[in-house]
Amino acid sequence: MLNTYCALYYYAKFLGLDQEPPVFTYCPSDIAIDDVTTPEHSVEWQEPTITDNSGVSPSVSSNRQSGALFAVPGSYEVLYVAIDASGNEATYSFRITLKRKYGASSFQAPR
Repeated sequence: MLNTYCALYYYAKFLGLDQEPPVFTYCPSDIAIDDVTTPEHSVEWQEPTITDNSGVSPSVSSNRQSGALFAVPGSYEVLYVAIDASGNEATYSFRITLKRKYGASSFQAPR
């Protein structure tokens, strides 16, 4: 027995009812931080906004989460994938670049 999502997917896909992918209506820009003084840094961003012509919110997944720790230095792609009930897919990505602040120490001098 198929679950509701699968049934809707096959019904819409084979009948050609919905062939429009979801739309990213707000997308975060690339993030560059040049003065990080720690070996890891938490980076936060506003989640993208995604709509679909069906009126039903699409399923959204991402390889990174806002607020996660990232190793410094480093450059990371954040990828979002949105899939609607008909199986139409849209993607959006942006880049996070973290650079270490040279000459800075994360250690305090002894007192």
